[in-house]
Amino acid sequence: MEVPTKISPNLLDEIAFAAALSVIGKLDRAQVNKLIEVLEITRDLDIVVAFLARQAARGEWPREAASRVYRILNNVSNVDEARLILGLYKWLFEAGSGLREKSYQIRQLVSSYRSIRSNQPAPKGFYNQYIQGLLL
Repeated sequence: MEVPTKISPNLLDEIAFAAALSVIGKLDRAQVNKLIEVLEITRDLDIVVAFLARQAARGEWPREAASRVYRILNNVSNVDEARLILGLYKWLFEAGSGLREKSYQIRQLVSSYRSIRSNQPAPKGFYNQYIQGLLL
């Protein structure tokens, strides 16, 4: 199966918004690694989302962030694509959670879009806003 070489701007926005929600929800970095580990061990997206739901129900994942990640994974067609998406999500999450001085900016950025519900698309251009918030 072929992995996309370019991720669409809409999907980038979704991944970045999920990462930002995870940062402000204080998700433990180990949870992201566990999700990727479940993907690698099982190679089954249904099991991955079941694990995500379990962890969210236990309070290990911020519910809003977990819901976003679920929506993203629900539209993935194969394990290789999921690996690419979760890898990018992990990078964006770690970049945001590793910069304590940027956490206020991330919180402000997300709060400006608080009216967006988990079943609605991420704000257009959010990926670039998030990256700029991290780098500038």
